[in-house]
Amino acid sequence: LLARYGISTLLTAPLAGLAAAACGYLIGLITLKVRGPSFIISSIALLMIARILFDHWEFIGGANGMSLPVTDLPVETAKLPYYYAFVLMAAFTVWATYRIKHSKFGLGLRALSKDEVKAESAGINTRFYKVLAFALSAFFVGMAGAVWGEYLTYLRPNIFLIILVSANLVLMCILGGKGTIAGPVVGAILIVAFNEIFVATLGASEINILATGFVMVLGLMFFPNGVIGTLARKGKLPRVLNWD
Repeated sequence: LLARYGISTLLTAPLAGLAAAACGYLIGLITLKVRGPSFIISSIALLMIARILFDHWEFIGGANGMSLPVTDLPVETAKLPYYYAFVLMAAFTVWATYRIKHSKFGLGLRALSKDEVKAESAGINTRFYKVLAFALSAFFVGMAGAVWGEYLTYLRPNIFLIILVSANLVLMCILGGKGTIAGPVVGAILIVAFNEIFVATLGASEINILATGFVMVLGLMFFPNGVIGTLARKGKLPRVLNWD
């Protein structure tokens, strides 16, 4: 819509989120029929298929992508709307996560994460819950991705359809503490901060990736349940980070 009709993603981000949620729902129906290694393999296979399709989809420029219109704002303030948009989306995501966790649906998800077999025997439609969780997670990423594309002024999905991007999202949750509200936020801040520090000091090379991985290993050694999860278990979690 931005490339063809000039409609800013700051207005259409919720629509992008719904489109991503629909894709997430369909992908969930396919991949969540299996578990364990089969689930991982099927997810990677779909990722590869998506890369090929996007490379040959002329509507979005194919392998070359397409340039997006640049905002008319002065250079000094051109990025501010996107910064505020990201802050609002982050706050909305945290609020929505809190509401979901404390809903009946969230209770079912927590039961499923503890023991899927017992949850199913208790009458929870585990496949529907997992597929819906897929769709919800895609909604928030879809909104952010739309605004991020306009921020970059360039559209080529394949530069993000790589395993490293997905791995980073998972690592943020693990490092911060999965199953918590504040955990992914803390994990995201730490991983981005480490990446920026190591890129600035070691350069964008394999050494930077090695250093980041080393810090991750140390972090998980001292915080096996993530930063938030481990501090909460030890009763040392600051009140400012107790969002649950």
